[in-house]
This record gives sequence, structure tokens and C-alpha cells, in this order.
Amino acid sequence: MSHIDKRASLRFAAFRHLSTVPMNDRQKFIVNMFQHAWKGYKQSAWGHDHAHPISKTSDDWFGVALTMLDAVDTMYIMGLETGLCEGLALEIAIFNENISTLDI
Repeated sequence: MSHIDKRASLRFAAFRHLSTVPMNDRQKFIVNMFQHAWKGYKQSAWGHDHAHPISKTSDDWFGVALTMLDAVDTMYIMGLETGLCEGLALEIAIFNENISTLDI
């Protein structure tokens, strides 16, 4: 776990209870489908704005991992701490890189 991942994990430690809430079959199915989509994004489009699941390719509109930004709140609500920390670490790295290239 990287330095950034550890800090993010500590910040979200108070919300671990979300993943231990008893879930009915429908909720489990939805979480499993989200995890399936997340795995596909990580395999074929990690760090890119948009995933093309059929062709297993990606493209960038703004270069800030828009799919990731869209998924962070869902992971938070579902209590998927590992994915949340991965996503936040990636976003921090992207934004740090973008900020370092600005002419200020």
C-alpha cells in the first residue's frame, strides 16, 4: 500500500461500517455487478476518461479519469474501501501531474 493509499484509508476508516451492513440478495447482486464493471475498467481503461467495454479500449476527453470520478461516490456508498482508495490515489496522482505542468 502506497503512502497516499494509507492516508486515504485512514480518512475513510470511520466509514468501514458501510460494508458490514447486512445486504439482501438484490443489494449483493448490484454490488457484484459494480465490482464486475470496476474490474473491467481497471483492466482496459485504468486512468482514462471513458471505457469501451466491448472493444476493451478507452479514450480521453479531459485526461482526468472521468469514469473514476464518477465511480468514487458509488464505491463510498457501497463500502468498497479498497476501490475507493485506489481511485483516490489515482486521482491525486493525475491532478498532481496536471498541476506540475501548469505555467504559473
